[in-house]
Amino acid sequence: MISQHIQRFLEENEPVDAADLPDDHAGMPKWRKRFEEQMVAVCRPAPDITTSVAEIGGVSGVWFEPPRARPDAPLLYLHGGGLITSSPRAHAGMIGEVARAAGRRTFAPDYRLAPEHPFPAQRDDVLNAYRGLLESGFDGHRIAVFGDSAGGGLALVLAMVARDLDLPAPLGVATLSAWTDLAHTSESCRTVADAVCTLAMLKKMAQWAAGRADLTDSRLSPLYGDFANLPPLLILAGELEALRDDSVRVANRARDAGVDVTLRLFPGLPHIWPWFVPEAPESVDAYRAVAGFFTDLESRHQDCNSA
Repeated sequence: MISQHIQRFLEENEPVDAADLPDDHAGMPKWRKRFEEQMVAVCRPAPDITTSVAEIGGVSGVWFEPPRARPDAPLLYLHGGGLITSSPRAHAGMIGEVARAAGRRTFAPDYRLAPEHPFPAQRDDVLNAYRGLLESGFDGHRIAVFGDSAGGGLALVLAMVARDLDLPAPLGVATLSAWTDLAHTSESCRTVADAVCTLAMLKKMAQWAAGRADLTDSRLSPLYGDFANLPPLLILAGELEALRDDSVRVANRARDAGVDVTLRLFPGLPHIWPWFVPEAPESVDAYRAVAGFFTDLESRHQDCNSA
């Protein structure tokens, strides 16, 4: 059974379709501005979440600080939006609640968006933000990484790139409704009627995001990447989302590579439900799962250091 909060959202919401996206670059800024204004209006952080604009690693973004947040253990939050829209402000409600549940100061980079800034600008920005946290003195094993939708894909790409560059690995990576295959080859993309966005919409977003890049380039679609030696992963998704199998296949590939993986599918839920209904019990459940994952990893890390 889903909660009344989710049921009301499903009854009142119409999925975003491809026809809603502009057909050329000239129309993108106006469309994006209208979309973000709509989301900012309904996704405000709770009054006790302090926000401040900052620049980390040369990338501008927003710090979200819940009450009694730990100063030494930040969370790097990578927002979704198909790599073409959205911002920390448009995700502020969900970011604030994830930060609160985890008890962590949370930095959300306002990474550059396609098509004005084509791939790999988004990957470069989140990598620079992560490097900036390390250079600020934070221990990599204390930095948690979380991403939703396209941000979930970026979180996995970040973990792969950090490994390949021999940077300190983050404590762990958690994803929600991650977009990991911009070629959309999974069964759920063909068979699940998502209440949030259609497959046609996803495909059009992928074209804008990828530009001239191959949709199966692992730096864009981490499903096709190398999962060996990644930090522990928490993979969350709704059972009724078109991108469900993006998460399932990533979890399977990571397990096959020997990575510590936890996969959890939420019955009856669509794509990134906490973004749209942050107060729903199912959203609170997701926040707690993320917080518990990072708390458990910290405990395990401390036990290893004291052994």
